[in-house]
Amino acid sequence: MKLFKKIISHPERNSLFLNFTNYGIYSLSLYIVPLITLPYIIRVVGLEKFGIISLALAVSNYLRIVADYGWSTLGVQYIARKQKSAKETSTIISTILTIQLLLMMVTFISLAGIGYFIPSVHSEYFVFLVTFGLVPSYLLTASWFYVGMEKVKFLNYINFLAKGLYLFFIFFFLRNEDQYYLVPVLNSISLFIGALFSIILMRQSFGIRFQIPTVENLKSFLKDGWPIFVSSFAGNFYRNSNIIILAFFVAHPIVGIYAAADKIIRVFQGTFAPITQTLYPYISRIMSVSYQRAEKAIIALGSLMSIISAIIITIIFFTAEWIMYLIVDQHTVLGTLLLRIGIPTILFGVVNYILGIIYMTNFGLKQYYSKAVLMTGLINLILCTSLSNYFGATGAMLSFTISEFSLLLMLLGKTVRTLRTQPERGLS
Repeated sequence: MKLFKKIISHPERNSLFLNFTNYGIYSLSLYIVPLITLPYIIRVVGLEKFGIISLALAVSNYLRIVADYGWSTLGVQYIARKQKSAKETSTIISTILTIQLLLMMVTFISLAGIGYFIPSVHSEYFVFLVTFGLVPSYLLTASWFYVGMEKVKFLNYINFLAKGLYLFFIFFFLRNEDQYYLVPVLNSISLFIGALFSIILMRQSFGIRFQIPTVENLKSFLKDGWPIFVSSFAGNFYRNSNIIILAFFVAHPIVGIYAAADKIIRVFQGTFAPITQTLYPYISRIMSVSYQRAEKAIIALGSLMSIISAIIITIIFFTAEWIMYLIVDQHTVLGTLLLRIGIPTILFGVVNYILGIIYMTNFGLKQYYSKAVLMTGLINLILCTSLSNYFGATGAMLSFTISEFSLLLMLLGKTVRTLRTQPERGLS
């Protein structure tokens, strides 16, 4: 913490602390809602239907990544560097949203088409279609804009509205197993209302004026976003594909148990978001002033996050059985085992984010990060297919943990080599 105080000036500390507080509230509301609704949903619809819902969500997440085209990450950089100009930020967000909405239409057509050829999708076609409603809601909310502007409090307004509606809808309307399709329907409706509110906030509070982007801007943004898109797609491939792959080898109730354990892990990974998301735009700004200062901030951040995540992993390991019982409402040896196998990814994931997103995208290493994540996706595809066939859900979770660790080794190795070969920009 002393190192952070030396790196960050007094006025900046006040601003960062405010952003951290707001992002902490945002993340708390973002991840506390699944902890509240997940046990209720599983109890009402059962593990089999929850497995179907989770499979549809995994497919929609893939399509969301395609439509996003990496701009949820890169857009933060662009906005952070132009945040004082409403004209330039209007151009940025208009160009990005145009690209995303065009890609979204392509992904929807793809989903509508493949639904007739894949049995697991065709049998629950309606659920997959309504789950896709999350994609336009996510894109139009443009949370990256508020992170880049370092005005996360506005995300709280949006999130409280969307999540508050979702909580009310779920507990008021979801009553029995046959209504399992309402889970994605109600989620899509509540998030879309939040997205409309976000558009109003951008216009009223930031002076954003949406415009038709030029062809030159579209080409330039497509080119810039490609490396991050590849890494984002590959990253989500190994983070979300396991549920889809697992569905080919085990029954839906087992998929449901795996999805529940995976959701718990993601909730704990999300506890680090307030710090990493607060410092990401800050580091993007100070990099243009001092490379050395930015690198020191990244190293301090990585050290702090590693210590905190190690403590969280230890606590979860010894309370895994109780956590799974609280969520699934039954003693499940498999669920406890899956949670214990997957919790190291809390540490691996947060360090990978710091090295890959915060460091490499800011220091001209986007291409390497993209290749490393793509390699990780291929490793996970091979491992998950093989291990799921022989060991079911245990093999799927084990492949995920191994893949995250493999990515950590690649990113850490590249970072160390870069600092050693560029001493004038490093810490020596």
